[in-house]
Amino acid sequence: MNKFFHFTKLPLCLIFFSFPFSGISQTNAVNQLSNPGFEKQAEEWNMWGAEVQSNVVRSGSYAAKIMNTTAKWSGADQIIFLPEGTYKVEINGWMKTENVKPGEKDYEQARIAIEFLDQSGTLTGGYPPVTGKATGSTDWKYYTYTYFPSKAAKQLKLQIQLANCTGTAYYDDLEVFLYNDSGEPLEAATLKGPMDEGKWYTITIDTKRNGSHYVDWSSLLDAPAGKHGFAKVVDGHFQFEDGTPIKFWGVNLVASSCFPEKKVADSLATRLARMGCNIVRLHHLDAPWYSPNIFGNAPGTRQLSAESMDKLDYLIAALKKKGIYIFMDLLVHRNFTQSDGILFTPPDYGGKQIAYFNERIIDLQKEYITQLLTHKNPYTGLAYVDDPAIVGSEFINESSAFLHFGSDILTEPYRKELNEKFQQAYPGKKMTVFDLDYSKGNSPVLSPRKDFSGDHEATIRFLSEVEKKYYRTMYTHMRNIGVKYPLSGSNFPIPILPYQYDNTVNDFIITNDYWDHPQIWKINNDWSRILYAPLNNTSMIANPSTSTINNIMKYKWYKKPFIVTEFNACYPNEYILEALPLVAAYSSLQDNDGLIQFDFGPTMVGEQRMGGFSTNLMPDHLAQWVVAAPIFLRGDIKKAPGLVTDSIAETQLYTLPAYSDFLDKHFYLSYITKVCKSYGDKKTGNPKDFLKYYDESKKIIQSETGELTLDFKKNILKIDAANVQGALGNTSESNIDCKNFSVKLKNKWASAILISKQNKPISESSEFYLVVVTPTKMSGQVYNKSRNVLSNPGSLPLKAQVAEGEVELKLTAQAATVTALNPDGTKGKNINATIKNNLISIKLNEGKSFVYEIKLTR
Repeated sequence: MNKFFHFTKLPLCLIFFSFPFSGISQTNAVNQLSNPGFEKQAEEWNMWGAEVQSNVVRSGSYAAKIMNTTAKWSGADQIIFLPEGTYKVEINGWMKTENVKPGEKDYEQARIAIEFLDQSGTLTGGYPPVTGKATGSTDWKYYTYTYFPSKAAKQLKLQIQLANCTGTAYYDDLEVFLYNDSGEPLEAATLKGPMDEGKWYTITIDTKRNGSHYVDWSSLLDAPAGKHGFAKVVDGHFQFEDGTPIKFWGVNLVASSCFPEKKVADSLATRLARMGCNIVRLHHLDAPWYSPNIFGNAPGTRQLSAESMDKLDYLIAALKKKGIYIFMDLLVHRNFTQSDGILFTPPDYGGKQIAYFNERIIDLQKEYITQLLTHKNPYTGLAYVDDPAIVGSEFINESSAFLHFGSDILTEPYRKELNEKFQQAYPGKKMTVFDLDYSKGNSPVLSPRKDFSGDHEATIRFLSEVEKKYYRTMYTHMRNIGVKYPLSGSNFPIPILPYQYDNTVNDFIITNDYWDHPQIWKINNDWSRILYAPLNNTSMIANPSTSTINNIMKYKWYKKPFIVTEFNACYPNEYILEALPLVAAYSSLQDNDGLIQFDFGPTMVGEQRMGGFSTNLMPDHLAQWVVAAPIFLRGDIKKAPGLVTDSIAETQLYTLPAYSDFLDKHFYLSYITKVCKSYGDKKTGNPKDFLKYYDESKKIIQSETGELTLDFKKNILKIDAANVQGALGNTSESNIDCKNFSVKLKNKWASAILISKQNKPISESSEFYLVVVTPTKMSGQVYNKSRNVLSNPGSLPLKAQVAEGEVELKLTAQAATVTALNPDGTKGKNINATIKNNLISIKLNEGKSFVYEIKLTR
């Protein structure tokens, strides 16, 4: 799972016209900040390291305090939405500091700072000057600055922060005043989102119906798994020994979910098969933070628990019977201890960074792999190395020798060990330590740490060799013990070019991506408070340059199979219903090989509240599986005939920033034609040849197949293929017409997709699934004013927005039966369908369901 750290970016360019301003704000102006002096504790503030206290205040009873004992980004922020006509913004506030030691950069101090964001929440106009900054120890001091934002600015983010520095800072009596060009005061705009719209109903679910799903797509599977022999790589894709090609669409089972009781395992396998899931990634088998784990939660990690292995064996056998393949994770979060012969505590679970070079850790990995994969499953009669139902493994989860999320995390004993290896390879040279710089564009890039800056190129080449040596070592070991299935390296989701290229020595490439991952790092990584973690709360459709599709395509390499081992659009983002159809459709266009959603568990939807990642508890995600699984597994969206390669030269690999901005500059390609990276002289396609599919002024991108049209001005994705048709996004903007299907919805965020149940063109089919998904929330769920934090997470029961409007099937039929289907697999009531002039009209507000079965008499 991706615990992706995001830090405030560095100053780039200052295109705001701004100047220091002292004095009192203009008469009649009203402070637009909510809770500006923290008298209501943290209400309306997004706290990411700050706290509210009463010991040191300037006025009132409370003030904010930020204290760092180690250099990091800590603070709080609040977003204000700018009204039309905003010309001038005045920021005022009081700050007091104690022993603030600045960081390496001049902006790494105690600060009051702002960012201006566009409609989608993206920084616009660069980083303006800070309102105030301080180091050392200072008494309460008043800071003020006046800004003139660009017309593109729609939001203002006020931040109080210790910017990658140590010490303590206090903040009180902050102010934001807004003015038009005549100097008249303005009031902040009020933001509304999809959760504020429409009528709502309670989703009724029989939670006792284990193993159920809206529909039964088990026909998409080819049971039992393994019947076609072992998976292998042929011409850049997976196929089985008998020549049968295969794509993988599935879920992650995490930690204790990998060790269910037998009855639960059978129910889980049945449910996943009905969903159309043909692969399960067994993730966090070694997690020390959950019970049971594969070691039985013993003090050491060198013996597998017989009880845990029995449960794992049975689960794998149950999945295999249903036609569900296994992706077996190896090193994820193992807690190497002194009981394992490890003298120094690793810097993080799972041996992050050190597992690539520490010989003892490598030997322990080999030992574990041998124990696990040569183990014989009594329920299948096969050792794991001999079971063709297992189709892949990664050596180490989300890791690189270069650094970990955010920065290098090596502790001194391990840094010394790595430096000694570096000196053997590059005598007399100094090894650079890298952090991540988030200021250069859509993705972070390597940046040398000032106090550990050395020979950058030598260091990059050395760390690259460390990674490749590790991969070769693990690959050879697994082949020597009899492993026959394809192998991958790691899925570290930071696009460091040498790290990516190092992974091409393996059989296939993997990566992870989360849309709007809860910003748990902003609440001190307290996973017990994940429901209160900040979020961006934006849409992929509206942000194609940074969406999951464009992000994952940065990792695909020429002639290498490509699997996304973790992806999700995370609760409580208001737009998540878009994710599965969008990702499935464009991954089909890209001819990707696998998508595995994070995560899934045996608990039925409606039994527990929704959380950040739990697909099994999200009725909107589950409903979208009804269309996404066949889109990807049947190939209902054609793969693009073209290909554009991002050809990577050696100099790009081994010199900073060791990053390619090709898909940042040409993001539209990911939605038009196939894209991938290649090394050296291999270059195919010219981006200019595909500009005819991209209307930049109208913000419309059409796939070269003509089946997908993305309008990121109106925020609509239209799908118009033979077997599947419909639209998702802002469906209230206009009616959407496809060849055989029309969508006429008033909901401001929804999807309506018709898919053939018979794997035939819609024009020839008589049985369909109609999936109409609207926003889903918990009862009582409320966002803060900025809609970037839940002020009240709510509770069960689940609520869904009523679909207002109708859809039309442009088909001839004598009769039509439309039946609502429930999340527990039961059938609801029939709803009326009107047939007139070769149109079948269905009014959706009658059904109060996400999924319908349609049967026509033709």
